[in-house]
Formats: sequence, C-alpha cells, structure tokens
Amino acid sequence: MNQSWFVEAKQQKIGLIFLGLLMFLSLLVMISWWTGHYQMTTLVASFPSMKFNTALCFLLLSASLCFAAFCKHPYWSRRTLPLRLSGFWGMSVAGTVIVAVIAMLSILSMFYPVLGAINEFFVRDPLSVVAPGRMSQSTATEFLFCAMLNLLLIFPQATRAWVVDVLYLLALCLVMIALATYFVSPEALFEVSAFSSMAIHTAFGFALFLAGFGFLYSRNEGALGLFMASSIIGRMLRLHILQVISIPLLVATAIQYMYARGWFGGEFAAVLFLVSVLAILLVTLCATAQKEQDYQHRLEVERTSKFEMQVRLTSMLNLSGDGLILFRKDTSVVYANQAAAKLFGWSVEEMLQKRLVEFLPSRVKREHHQWMSGFLQQTQKNILRFEPGRVQGVHKSGQEIPLLLDIVKQQFGDDLYIAAVVRDATAITEKFEALADEARLDVLTESRNRRSFDEYLARFDSKSRRDQETVAVIMLDLDHFKQVNDVYGHDAGDQVLKHFADTVRRCLRANDLFFRYGGEEFVIISTITSAEVLQGYAERVRAEVERECTNYKGKFICVTCSIGYSSLRPSERSLEACVKRADVALYHAKDHGRNRVELL
Repeated sequence: MNQSWFVEAKQQKIGLIFLGLLMFLSLLVMISWWTGHYQMTTLVASFPSMKFNTALCFLLLSASLCFAAFCKHPYWSRRTLPLRLSGFWGMSVAGTVIVAVIAMLSILSMFYPVLGAINEFFVRDPLSVVAPGRMSQSTATEFLFCAMLNLLLIFPQATRAWVVDVLYLLALCLVMIALATYFVSPEALFEVSAFSSMAIHTAFGFALFLAGFGFLYSRNEGALGLFMASSIIGRMLRLHILQVISIPLLVATAIQYMYARGWFGGEFAAVLFLVSVLAILLVTLCATAQKEQDYQHRLEVERTSKFEMQVRLTSMLNLSGDGLILFRKDTSVVYANQAAAKLFGWSVEEMLQKRLVEFLPSRVKREHHQWMSGFLQQTQKNILRFEPGRVQGVHKSGQEIPLLLDIVKQQFGDDLYIAAVVRDATAITEKFEALADEARLDVLTESRNRRSFDEYLARFDSKSRRDQETVAVIMLDLDHFKQVNDVYGHDAGDQVLKHFADTVRRCLRANDLFFRYGGEEFVIISTITSAEVLQGYAERVRAEVERECTNYKGKFICVTCSIGYSSLRPSERSLEACVKRADVALYHAKDHGRNRVELL
C-alpha cells in the first residue's frame, strides 16, 4: 500500500493556492465583522451573511491543512528540526479540533439554547433576526466532515481509503447542493431550514477547501486517489470535471428561467434537460478521446525521442576509451560501459550485479568506506580527481590495476548518484616512474645525483633506527682534476669522469649505492660493518682507479683519487654526522699527499 500522502511540488502548490484564497476570504469577512463594515459578510442584500464563527473555522481549517502539508512533505521533513516540526504538527491538530468543537456546539445550540453563547462569543451579530451568529445546520455539518478529513490526513496510519472517499463525497454533495440551488433558484434553498442561513461565499469557501484537500491528497487508493492520480482515468476526470458540472448547471438555470415564464411545460423541461445533459456528455467524451489520442501521440513521440537519445548516448559512452561507472549512494552499480567492463575483466551484466567495493583491493575496503561516507556528507565539494596510481583497482583475475580516477556526485530528486570515470594508469604510472628515475640520475656518469642522495638520507633517517641498519659512507674525490680540464679540455674531463664512474661501479658490492655528490666528488653508501673489510674495500677502489686510464682520442689520461670514509655509530640517529666525518677524512687524505684512504 502506497503511504505517500503528498504529491509532487506542482500539484501541491495548486492545493496551497486554493487554501490561501480561502484564508484570504475568511480574513476579509472577519475584518468586516470587527470593523462593522458588513459588505463582505453579505455579498447580495437578499442573501444570508457569512457568520464570524464560519470565517474563523475556515481560517483555522485551511491553516491546519497547510501545517499538515508542511510537516508531511519529504522536503521539509528532511530539512526542518524535529522540534519545529512537532510544533507545526501540534498547531495543525489543535486548529482542527477547535473547528470540530465550534461546529458541534453550534449544532447542539439548536437543541440546547444554553449553548448558544458560542454563536456570539467573539462578535455581536446585528444582521440576523433569528439565531444571530449561529451558522446553519448544513454549514456546521460540513465543518465536521472537513475536520474529520483533516484528522484523517494528519494520522494516515489509522485511515482506510474508503473512509476518506465517503467523507469527501458527503462534504462535496452538500457543497454541490448549495451551489447548484443558488444558481438555479436561491429562494428554493432558503426554504430548506438546514440551508436557510448558508451564505453563497460559505458554499464557495467549502469548495475551495475541498479542492485544496484534493490536490494535497495523493494516496493512490479509492475514488479521490483515482481522481488525483496521474493515470488516464485521472487525467480524463480532471480535464472535464468543470464542464460536466458547470454546463449542466447553466443549462438547468436557463431551462428553469424559461419554464417560469411559461414557455413550455414541466415534462418538456425535464426532457429538454435530459437531452441537453446527454449531448454534453457525448461531446465531452468525444473531446476527451481526441485529447487522449493527442496526449498518447505526444507520449509516443517523447518516448521515441528519449529512446533514440539513450541509444546515441550509450553508443558514445561505449565508444569512449574511458570507463564510466554509475552507482547509487549504497555503492550498488546501476550502469557501466564496455570500457569499464573491459578494464576490470567483467561483462557489463556482471558489473551491474556488484558494488563498488568489489573492484577495490581488500586492504583498502575499510578505508574506502570511511572516505566515501565523508565525501557524501560534504556539501561544497562535488568533484574529486586523483593522481595517477594513487587509487588501485582489482581485475577479475585478482591483479591490481593503477587507476586514473575522477568522481562526481549528483542529486536527482531524493536520490544521490555517483559517477566514476576510470582509466588504466599503468602506462602513465610507468612513465612517471621513469621520469622520476631520470630526475634522480646524473646524465654524464649515469650514477645517482645529489637529489637522489638527499632523498636517501631522508628515507634513512626515518627507518634506520627502526630497522637497526648500520652503513658506512665512503667519499671519493679525483686528484688534480682541474689540471685535466686545463690541459686536455672539458670534453676530456667529462670522459674521465664517465670512465671513473664506470671503474668504481665495477668495484661495488650488490647492495652498495653510488652517487655523484658534486663536480668530481662521489659517494658510496655501503653496508660493510667491519673496519678491516671496509679499509680493504676502499683500498681496492683506489687502486683500481689508479690502474685504469682513460683513452681520449688516442691519448691515455691517468688519474688518482683520494678517499675518506666513516661508519655510522650506534648512538647516531641520522647519517648527517657520518657524512661530515667522511668528508673530513677525505680532506685529510688530500692534505697527506692524495691518492690515499683515510678513516675518521
């Protein structure tokens, strides 16, 4: 059973407009009573006046229905504080109960005069000779019906659709009797005691209230629900309800006028009215059929246009090289194109049966849930872009895929959707890594550069104490390298540096790192911990450099190098002090004749 009691915004606005007109009418009548200007209380001199209690009940009843609409509509129920909602709810119930009490006391005052004080409780009524201030029996009864409809709308859980239909039909019949009789013969209405004091704008007021109630009521059950539904029958009823009601009334008025002047007898008048009504119904049905045909044609054109647009859009998305995944707030996938299916190794049909977390590595699923919750709660940020490789996906085979990911969230009515554009970032990640390696490499000697050395020191400082790692720093400097540049030229000097780096690399151990520290100065980071082994290792490097000469354009250029080294001490937290000691040891080697190894 559909428990949605309020319709879409457009239809709700129409209902609120009817209620607003009713409140405006009742306020005008109440002000007329307060100020003593009774033009609005009696529209026609020979017609009854609208009583102050009637206008007050109209104001309370329409305001209560507006409060109920405010409380029950999903937009306000999500965005308004519960305390404020409960206040509006209480005012809606209180206003409806007050109307029911006034109407009940007015009816009882006809049998128990002691209760007649309610009729002129608020203002005096100098216009009425009989029962001043008292609303008619039909008016009081109509207010009881309307109050019960209000309460049924406020408390839908204990309501059956047929109960609403019966009350609404009874209220509508009373209003139609009053309005139809006013149009045909007002004198005939005044002869009925139950309607004798009902004003014409009182009947219109009830019509406004019932119209507003009908537009605010959206339960798709019962006669009223059928009338307000967006079905073919509902559209037909709403389309021609005014013609079916108003035209027969006008015809009846005209026939009654001619009959009163003796143009024809009563039997002919009845036949003429019957034929006129049948003709009106026939014309209405034909017009309805034509309009329904036009409506169905427009629907078919719109449906075809949407289908063609969907086909074109789907084709464009499938031809796109980027993967697109659309999923709901609960991360269930509602759409995936072929590129996304190919990227993750599933078919499109298989992807529609999964959730977003199934395309992520197990180690990040918990973190992803927390991140997604935070992203959905943000109101200022609707688009997120991730750097290549920062997000990892999982292929059907279990292999992880670096992704280039853009995420957009969009609200459609009450539903929130998230669109993810995914691309395989493997090639981009590899290119970035290659560029990063190139940035850390000395182009001439193909050894690691100073930037790479600084990054190593930073990484070492963060992990060395945790891993209890012990290393040695060996600093090397070519002796008299300036003379090589001065005698043979800078091209020869570059060739010497390159050959020197190749010679040292041949001497390195498997886990050693080799850096160009600057100019002709180089650094070796070694994991050798024994002082004797380290001394022999440094001597072997020095001797190999001394033995190897560089062949530059048929000339052999021989150079030597000075070496200073030092090991990391247990008390030290970083390599900075060790590097300084190795640098000091290097300068000691230069000061003591060069081409030698010094320890500090």
